[in-house]
Amino acid sequence: MSTAGSISDMTLVLRGMRTRGLSTIITILSVALAVALVLVLLTLRDSGKRTFERGTGDMHLLVTADASPLTGVLNSIFFASTPPRALPHTKFQAIAESAPWSYALPLAFGDSWRSAPVVGVTADLFASFRPAPDAPFALRTGRFLGVPEANGAPATNFEVVVGSAVAQRANLRVGDTLFITHGFSRSAGEIAGDLVRAGGRLPTPGGDHDHDHSGHDSGTGAHVHFDYGFRVVGILESTATPHDRALFIPLQGAWIMHAQDRLAKQNLQPQVGPVATEQDLLESDKLVTAIYARLITREGSDVPANLQAVFDQLRRDPTITISQPTQQIGQLFTIVDGVHRLFVAMAIVVMLSSGVGILLALYNSMHERRRQVAILRVLGATKARILSLVLAESALLGIAGGALGVVLALGGALLTSGLLRSRFGLVIAPQLDARVIVIVVASAVLLACLAGLLPALAAYRVSVAKHLRPVG
Repeated sequence: MSTAGSISDMTLVLRGMRTRGLSTIITILSVALAVALVLVLLTLRDSGKRTFERGTGDMHLLVTADASPLTGVLNSIFFASTPPRALPHTKFQAIAESAPWSYALPLAFGDSWRSAPVVGVTADLFASFRPAPDAPFALRTGRFLGVPEANGAPATNFEVVVGSAVAQRANLRVGDTLFITHGFSRSAGEIAGDLVRAGGRLPTPGGDHDHDHSGHDSGTGAHVHFDYGFRVVGILESTATPHDRALFIPLQGAWIMHAQDRLAKQNLQPQVGPVATEQDLLESDKLVTAIYARLITREGSDVPANLQAVFDQLRRDPTITISQPTQQIGQLFTIVDGVHRLFVAMAIVVMLSSGVGILLALYNSMHERRRQVAILRVLGATKARILSLVLAESALLGIAGGALGVVLALGGALLTSGLLRSRFGLVIAPQLDARVIVIVVASAVLLACLAGLLPALAAYRVSVAKHLRPVG
């Protein structure tokens, strides 16, 4: 057996890679980043679409006053922004009587608490609406809105039920008192005095508020409704939908809170203490920003026969915007698909550039390795073996980069999932499709082998006599 044959090919390849350690690491990282980018883009697209469709709940129709159906879905289901226009309560009553609804539920979204949306609802929301088809509202602790206290005391208009994500982030407990921020402010997350822990001393009306008399926090400029404290009476279980990051208050409480602002502007508010009650409400105070609606369906069917007829009937009303949430999400992803294909194309270009990186790294190293190749030839290595050694090294770079890319892709998917959960309340399971992984990694290895062909041919053609001449 020759000396060259006594050392395994893998040993020779690994020694060569260690010798060029920095170049090897950079090449592997370039392949890994390209593989990770392709995997994340290919994997999260479908799971993201399924998650968005899940987030629309079991409603058939959404009624808003937004400029477009898609805007209405994003604002009133995913709480992306405060709806710019609202509907009078009389419009809700008319719509509620216009069709055989299984439920028609009014919502008022215009406030926030520490960047979380605060939504005015009726108690029927928790009994009728499912945030996801397989996930009805359920309590982790406490009680729903409208349910009397355990001691028989009646429910009030100033209670709040908290979504699981908000409760976890702010460590809220039943009995805490919250003060709502007017508008959907993303910068009012640290307002002093917007939370009083259970058993703590509530602010004296008009007295020890940590804000100026106008109700604006001096640090952020956000208007806080300090005149009304909402007591936490329930914390919800997770539904893996945007509703996990919302807080729900009685619709009447939301109206009263804003009626107080109206009275203050009219200079009818006394120096201290809240004044607005249900008796002070005007029809102009009773506004809703959305209506969740579901038609009665036959047993075993989720699509009612009269859905299109009701949709067409409501669409004739120019004062409302009517949408089918699942259809709007499908249209959204039709738009997203074009951008998605562009990103995938860019990722493929990145992968091709990593192949060029392998080619350059190996080809440049061949100038330094020609004497080594010539020595191997003298020791009995055939040209075919030299060729296979270089190809094996390029394949190993592809395999190592592909494996690291899978790990990076999983980390990227987890990061993306966390961002979507905190921003939109969407829970996307970071699961990589095994078939996609095999195809992408195999493509990376094949590309690496193709990139290694030119350096391998250069090694194949090394002249033994020329490169074993005495140095100097």
